[in-house]
Order: sequence, then structure tokens, then C-alpha cells
Amino acid sequence: MNRSPSPRPILASERRVTSSARAACVIVGAGQAGAHVALSLRQLNYAGRVLLIGDEAFAPYERPPLSKEILVGSKSAEQCLVKAEDFFADSDIALARSVAAVSIDRERRCVRLSDDSNIEYETLVIATGSRPRRLNLPPGLESGVVYLRTLEDALRLKDRLLPGRRLTIIGAGYIGLEVAAAATALGCEVTVVDSASTAMTRVMPSAISRRILDVHENRGVRFLFGRHLTSIAREGETLLLRFADETALCADVVLVAVGVTPNDRIAADAGLEVADGIVVDQFSRTSDPSIYAVGDVSRRFHPLYGRHIRLESWQNAQNQSISAAKHICGEQAAYAELPWFWSNQFHLNVQIVGMPAPQQRVVFREYGDGNFAAFCLDEDKLEAAVAVNRPRDIGESRRLIANASRLDVEKLRDAAVPLRSTVLRTEAPLEPGNH
Repeated sequence: MNRSPSPRPILASERRVTSSARAACVIVGAGQAGAHVALSLRQLNYAGRVLLIGDEAFAPYERPPLSKEILVGSKSAEQCLVKAEDFFADSDIALARSVAAVSIDRERRCVRLSDDSNIEYETLVIATGSRPRRLNLPPGLESGVVYLRTLEDALRLKDRLLPGRRLTIIGAGYIGLEVAAAATALGCEVTVVDSASTAMTRVMPSAISRRILDVHENRGVRFLFGRHLTSIAREGETLLLRFADETALCADVVLVAVGVTPNDRIAADAGLEVADGIVVDQFSRTSDPSIYAVGDVSRRFHPLYGRHIRLESWQNAQNQSISAAKHICGEQAAYAELPWFWSNQFHLNVQIVGMPAPQQRVVFREYGDGNFAAFCLDEDKLEAAVAVNRPRDIGESRRLIANASRLDVEKLRDAAVPLRSTVLRTEAPLEPGNH
């Protein structure tokens, strides 16, 4: 198996982290979000001690390559790291790996770790991310049914994606389609199954997702929609999947990609406000002003939408964390960036800005060669945009959404008309916020 590089052994001093003096800022979760809090604190000349605690053996890494570049071998594990391993020590950031936070004592301002050590804090940041939703499966299927969340998960899946292997993916969201594209490029026979009527139902209207599905089908990916999985069983070397309509499907490998659940239990047990994520304000503060939450695990207030939203994206993990670090250092700027996502599938670079919804009107702008932009409108007001191989349109759409611009729909369809020239009128952007 090719799992190089392996994480170096964890020293005893790293397994058990103790503190006789109060650690100024303790960050629970050493993923992209937690790492950027720590790095930003140092860039902002934060004077206190910074301790970053992670339950994985690897140094902090970015997750987007796990469903794409890692699988096809175009990136190594080292190339996924947020920073080279020594960078954290050189930046005076204590990094504890392979140890998890198990409880928070808010009265004592103390975090209990899985190695039975206790860490005191002045400021605590929860960046525990999320975990895959799991199926209720009988024992003995661990070698064939896999999930994808960690770098170790990606390396294990990579070992299984051999030419000719039959891969069935349960879930037609971003992760499912990205893995489908990677596995097809590796020579696997790929089938994607979903109980919904189409793909990516949470992130874009079906009129847009249909265009992306066409590319997958032309590359040989098979889709089965409206199928409700009832069981998975092993028959020799084959996995047999049965569905509610009494159909069956055979596979060598099954990837379950049916969404994630925020790792907010530690916050709920500590009495913090939780609602499918840890509820935070525009500064990323929880209901306890000495505790912040960032990244996938946080549900933050967004002034443009007037409500709390939880985002699972690279942008949010990085930029919200930078904003939280600024607030810890005394700056008062709220974090109010528009949601932005991207996905690479085959030759498609799919980017989304704003919050697409099924009820929105969709207007397409065609550029040829399968490239397009799709604008999601409430009457003539732009609320979201999806662009395929058109990153410039995303930048301009971000400004139009932030300014609550109303658009001339006929001009919007015309690729010869610059997007800025489609505006009927522009309202002042909402404050506060860095849109």
C-alpha cells in the first residue's frame, strides 16, 4: 500500500500536555480552522501562550484535496499541510497531536483531554469540525464500506481505487461527485446512488446540477436516483447493496458520503448554546464570551441573511478563523463574507457564491464548450451564482449580491454584455461586513 509519508511517532511529551500556568489561548481542533486561528494570533503579535490540540497524528492539513488530488496522486500528504510541521514550533505555537479534548469546565476555565491531562485557558477556541454521517451496518464490513473525512481515510480509499474496481458511492453531493470523477479517471466503474431525485440538492437548483451530471454520464458514471438503501451485506469478496424497490447492486468498494454532523457535543455538554452547530455571533463568540467557535462546527450570524448559518467550506474555515483571531486581539470587525464554495470534477471548476435555493429563478449565460454561469434570482435581485470554468463571473456576482443589485434579465443572458452593465439599480451594501 502507498501511504507515504507516514506521520512520525508521537512523543510521550506530546501525548500528555500539562500546564501549571494558565495557557492564554487554547484551540481545540487542529484542522484548517484551528491552525489559522493559531497562525493569525501570532501574525497579530498575540503575546500569550498558544496551544493547538488535535486528535489526529498528522500536522494540520487542508481537506479539499482529500476527495480529488490525493486520490489521483497529484498531491502528496505533505502538500496538503497548512504549513510545514516545523513552522508551528518556529512560530511559538505548541502543537499537541493524537489527543482529543473530552470536556470543558467553564467555571474553572479548564479543558480535560483524553490522556487525563487538564489545560487551563483564558480564551478557548473550539474548532472541532464535523464527522461523516454513518450508516447502521452489521459488523464485518469495515474493509469494504468507507467514509471520507480525514487524510488517513483518503489514503485508505486511494489504496482501493484500482482499475476495474466497482465503486458505489452513496450520496450525490460534492464529495460523492468529486470522488466519482477521481475514481473514473483511475479506471474504476462508478455508480452513484442517492435517495433524492437529482444531485447536489442542498447546494444548487436541479436545472444547474443537471448540466454537471451530463458531464459525469458522458464519462461513464452511472447514477441511480430515488433509491433508498435498506442493507449492505458481504457475499464472498463482493458487497451486495439492496434497495427499498427490491433492486440490488454489487460493488467491490462502497463510499458513504451522505453529509456530515458538527462535532458540537463537547460544547453542548458544557452548556453552550448549540443548534446543529455551536451558535456564535458575528465575532465568532459563543454564549460564553471567553469561548469562540470557528469552521464547520460553528453556526454564525450573517447580517446579509439576518439569521445564523452553518457553512462547510474551505473559505469559512480559513477566513472566519482569521476574523476570530482579530477579535481575540481586540479588533471589532465583524465577519460577514458571502458564502463561497468550489468543486473540481473532471475538467469542471464549479464555483458558487451566495446561497442557492430550489425556489429561485435560474438564468443561464452560455460561453460555449460547456462553460456557463447560472444566476439565481428572486424576481430581478441576484441571490446566488454558479459558474463552471468562469471564475471572473463569481467575483462580479459577489459584488452584485452584496450590493443587493437588481438586474436586467435579458442582458444577464447575453454573454457579450459585461455583468456590471446588467444592473438596473444598486443599493448600498449592508453594514457591517467585509463582503
